[in-house]
Amino acid sequence: NRMNSGNFNMTFLSLSTAFERPTGENGYYSKAYEDFTHYRRVIAGRLALERGTAGGYDPSFTDVDGFPDGYDGLSQEVLIPAFMAAYGNIDPERVTLSTFPLIPLPNWRLVYDGLARIPLLDRVMQSANMNHVYRSTYSISNYITNLNYIPGDDSFGFVRDNIRGNFLPEYDISSIAIQEQFSPLINLDVTWNNNFTSRAEIRKTRTVSLSFANNQISEMKSEEMVFGIGYRFRDLQLVYRAGGTQRELRSDLNIRADLSIRENMTIVRRLAEESVQPTAGQTVISVNASADYVISNRFDVRLFFDRVVNKPIVSLSFPTTNTSFGFSLRFTLIQ
Repeated sequence: NRMNSGNFNMTFLSLSTAFERPTGENGYYSKAYEDFTHYRRVIAGRLALERGTAGGYDPSFTDVDGFPDGYDGLSQEVLIPAFMAAYGNIDPERVTLSTFPLIPLPNWRLVYDGLARIPLLDRVMQSANMNHVYRSTYSISNYITNLNYIPGDDSFGFVRDNIRGNFLPEYDISSIAIQEQFSPLINLDVTWNNNFTSRAEIRKTRTVSLSFANNQISEMKSEEMVFGIGYRFRDLQLVYRAGGTQRELRSDLNIRADLSIRENMTIVRRLAEESVQPTAGQTVISVNASADYVISNRFDVRLFFDRVVNKPIVSLSFPTTNTSFGFSLRFTLIQ
């Protein structure tokens, strides 16, 4: 028998559900997930009507939960379109019923470097760059031909599983996922006329995966804010003695400090048990400071201070703090 296997990736558009904020205060509520649970009945009804009455099938017959015969709430053929419709904000009556959509949706990158040319701002800025990047993909980690799937004359499979009585899908799939990144959501880099530099950046990432092994959705979210400032001392003079003689160094000294605040959270939503549980999460605060002095084109010195504070959101681990400081000497042998 011929077997097909592989994986699938396609650009997607999940922007409309990207800014949900499930927290302990709102019971980790997600409108996208609630839509997903409701859309299953719509998708199941469409699949039943598409199958029609061939082979004695009755699309109007439903179970106690309102799902048509052969397409209950945990059917793979029902879950995949409902998942795409809910997290992509697509009308469940219009979303494709195919596991492998044909039309990729747009992602984008926006860059603007004209702030420093605006009147008045050009008096204080040497350069200013703003950028925004959005990436989202729909992916199937692994699929393989279901050897028990047998299509009838109407091209619909008629073999059912022995546990829930659902029609077997053409492909066995372990999981699907939507991976979304704002890298960054917004970034602003400015070099000022007084040799100061400043940076502000917001990043967001989200991965929503649906596992068919245990019928649960895992949502991993990360939000980070970064603020940075720096200053360049041009032609800084250092005087030292070596071999009984006084020598002089003159080079630029670059000083930089960055503050990063990042929140991570993982939430598991179980379909069969209808339960929601945060399984991991932490707030990470990082402070990084450094000073670089180039002694020559082959030799430079760097002083640094790094501090990372980790505060867990769920009580599965202890708060931790790591601090490192020191200096490094770098000598380049190659030209």
